[in-house]
Amino acid sequence: MTTTTQYLTLKEIAPRWYKQLETKHKKPIIDAKLNIRDPKFCIAGEAHKFTDLYFFNIDHRCTTCVDFALDITNVIDHDKNSILPDKEKTYEKLKKGFEKHWNNKHANRKEPKLR
Repeated sequence: MTTTTQYLTLKEIAPRWYKQLETKHKKPIIDAKLNIRDPKFCIAGEAHKFTDLYFFNIDHRCTTCVDFALDITNVIDHDKNSILPDKEKTYEKLKKGFEKHWNNKHANRKEPKLR
């Protein structure tokens, strides 16, 4: 018996950010918890269950997630948490890379227990 693993997209990895960025509402922040500049509340932070361990904790640090968190700030309007009009292609490239990384490195991994 073989099991197949579903390839996760941003919609499953970070659903609040997916809704914020991809519904094309163009309204200011619809989810006050989201903050693209905060490692805990950015896209990678939501993917890591709104924790910043992937960013700051040397034992749980993920440099690819850190790089993504930093790179994505260059394509997001910080006031509206929306994709900058001239950065949509860059956003798509970053998103696809993050999805691939997440599926390869984190999707089937058990989260560390926090003390």
